[in-house]
Amino acid sequence: MRHVRKLAPISALALTLAVASTSACLDRPVSVEKPTTKSSVLIAARQGAVDKIDLLFMIDNSASMADKQDILAEAVPDLITSLVTPACIGDDGKPNGQRANPSAGEGQECANGTPEFRPVSDIHVGIVSSSMGGFGGDQCADPNKPFERDGAHLVARGPKGAPIEGVGSSNFLAWLPGLPQNKDKPRLPGAPPITDLEVLKKSASELVKGVGDTGCGLEAQLESVYHFLNEPNPYQNVALVGPNQNQASLAGLDGTLLEQRADFLRPDSLVAVIMLTDEDDSQAVSYTHLTLPTSDLV
Repeated sequence: MRHVRKLAPISALALTLAVASTSACLDRPVSVEKPTTKSSVLIAARQGAVDKIDLLFMIDNSASMADKQDILAEAVPDLITSLVTPACIGDDGKPNGQRANPSAGEGQECANGTPEFRPVSDIHVGIVSSSMGGFGGDQCADPNKPFERDGAHLVARGPKGAPIEGVGSSNFLAWLPGLPQNKDKPRLPGAPPITDLEVLKKSASELVKGVGDTGCGLEAQLESVYHFLNEPNPYQNVALVGPNQNQASLAGLDGTLLEQRADFLRPDSLVAVIMLTDEDDSQAVSYTHLTLPTSDLV
């Protein structure tokens, strides 16, 4: 009972505060609010199915990467298979063990069930490494070790330097089988069309294996991807300038990279980037000292 008597005044006080608070809310002045009208416009945007993919791998080629590249080389054929011949899904929402036939008409790709997504009939597969060089320093500057300075170019060196079937002068693979949906698509002079799925899978795996692990220890994974895909005026090298040759300056315009980019990227494709690395990005580029002749700017 003593506890009840002690709590009673607190309850009364709380009730008093609640009443006071309620009455205070009713005393607020009412202001004039002009009516407003709003209109909403809804525009339906149709999302078409993806029919072409530009698949870019960024593969770390520093000394610790050989075993990771071997694993990726084994997985790449499965990835390509799943894009070109996706799984058929049964009425229970699960794969039924069949694969879609890309040459069948739309809606008829699976004898039973429906495809997980429409088979992708147009794929570019390219690789850039993490080796951008020493950025003007004395590391990764050995002329006898060119793989330390790939410069965000597409690399297509097969295992032990062997050529890779289907790779053209632009250093990437182009999957473009003779299907009706590919009838009017242009053929690139730097990338001969691959029409055999087994060739595509084997060549993509060899492309990964050939990246190697003798690259620069200053891994520039993010810079390499940006440099290839986005940099409007990709520099050709990092030069040392100034009275004491102690200031790094981005110099030159990399025409080879621009040509590869123009062939590899399409304006209406889905761009997918897959990174394989075991290190943080260590590039240190500053774009405040870009030195390019005005006539070279694009």
